[in-house]
Amino acid sequence: MSTQKKSIVVVGGGVFGASCAIELVSLIAKTELRSSVALTLIEKRDMNVFLPATLRMAVEDHDEEYMKPYDKLFAGYDDIGTVVKGSAAAIEKDARNVVLEDGKKIHYDVLVLATGATFGAPSSPPTDRTDMIAYYKNIRARIEKSKDIVIIGGGISGAELASEIKDKHGASKTVTIVHSSNLPGSGIFPENLRRQLDKIMQNLNVITIYNAYGDDSEDGQVNVTYKIGDKKSKTIPADYVIKCNLVHNNSSFIPQEWLNKDGQVKISDTFEVINTSNVFAIGDINDFDEWKLASQVQSARPISAANVLSAVKGEKAEMHYATKLIGIGITMGKRYATGSIRLPIFGDRVLPGFIIRKLKGDDIRALKFAKILGY
Repeated sequence: MSTQKKSIVVVGGGVFGASCAIELVSLIAKTELRSSVALTLIEKRDMNVFLPATLRMAVEDHDEEYMKPYDKLFAGYDDIGTVVKGSAAAIEKDARNVVLEDGKKIHYDVLVLATGATFGAPSSPPTDRTDMIAYYKNIRARIEKSKDIVIIGGGISGAELASEIKDKHGASKTVTIVHSSNLPGSGIFPENLRRQLDKIMQNLNVITIYNAYGDDSEDGQVNVTYKIGDKKSKTIPADYVIKCNLVHNNSSFIPQEWLNKDGQVKISDTFEVINTSNVFAIGDINDFDEWKLASQVQSARPISAANVLSAVKGEKAEMHYATKLIGIGITMGKRYATGSIRLPIFGDRVLPGFIIRKLKGDDIRALKFAKILGY
């Protein structure tokens, strides 16, 4: 009689991956499955860094406070959960193995994909702790010594970063955003929210160049090309160029037939990957139609964990996910914030800044996530 444990493998230890993993081991520990199921979390970094807080880390040293290792994630559940450092390079569908870059193979009976997306600086730190600390130290040093800072990409992250820099350094820095749309953020967000973001940046004296592309191919300047109208291209000075427009889904190791044209994993509302068996995808990496925000983990975590557990038991996934709250909170430095919530009948309403500051706190909820990691 075989005594080999069934294996759950979670790839990605960010907000969604780590939250789902700890939810799963805590559920397993309460059942008869404790002695027959093992969970492995594969994560490429030594330390977890709460990505929404990295924009604050670009201007203030919170490295030790906001970056935490994974050594306490499975405290009390060490017989169930294990963290393996490594980057996934491929998935062997038939053999049910995740292949790491070093060639190691980790077998799964149930697979959870939670690799998220890669964003521009300062939200793309290296994988080793020493390099991560040096990465943020270097960004802060470059901001400190630069007078003219140009941010290419005025999405939510770009707007937040520009505001963090101006809120911290004031008139000593000229901060310019070059953005391809007519307002900050993307078109998926309500226009009244985007206008409020623009208003806050004007209050902070951020220079905004809309409907344009930026190219930093030459040292010391950025070439600006306008998308529409008859405005001529121009160059603007830049001691430091930060690209916040670089975003791609971390799905290069995932079989192409599981992906849509944008590199997101195709799922049903149970988080199961379409046309697969015992494979799930959560967080930014999946194609569920909703705003991709860390806050969605609150409602996604229990449903995804329950369905994964059903798969382990050989049962049908019965829990169906729907976005419970369509809303977002955005900090724009320490003094400003805004947000939006979608209400029945009334539609999208902009939230006062003091509410967002109260909800997110001075640490932008980084310390709350640290508690999930055991700190």
